[in-house]
Amino acid sequence: MVITCTADKENFTTVYTTFSILVKYRQKDNIPNNSRSPWFIPSIGQWCDMLKNICGKDPMTFNRTSVAFEEYYKYGTETLDKLNAQLGKAGRSARNLSVGKRRIYQTSTEFNRQLSWIIVWGFLDDWDRIGIKGYDKNANSYLIYPFFAF
Repeated sequence: MVITCTADKENFTTVYTTFSILVKYRQKDNIPNNSRSPWFIPSIGQWCDMLKNICGKDPMTFNRTSVAFEEYYKYGTETLDKLNAQLGKAGRSARNLSVGKRRIYQTSTEFNRQLSWIIVWGFLDDWDRIGIKGYDKNANSYLIYPFFAF
């Protein structure tokens, strides 16, 4: 399940209102018989674990290009395909991206006072990437990919 945040300034003025969106989603999608954890917004560490353990790429090996920006200019398609293979087992997928598109997922982790950590899959004519970076907390075009544990 991907929840898309839109630029509704009344309800989405900062990144952290993603938590209120998640609370509403939790109310809509109840946990059957307490068989798993509640939905939650993953931390950057949980996304990095997913990238390493499911997608086979350790972000600790990504090239650092600036203080607030870590990027790896390869493996976008490979990692997204591996994620989709796992999500497919549950009847879901992260929608595929075409050339010229990118997908940004919010995390629950601050980078600093102005930035929060995000995960980026992006595909342009000259590169195919997966990256992690710090990005403006006030941006309102992120996707929220809630996780749960069982």
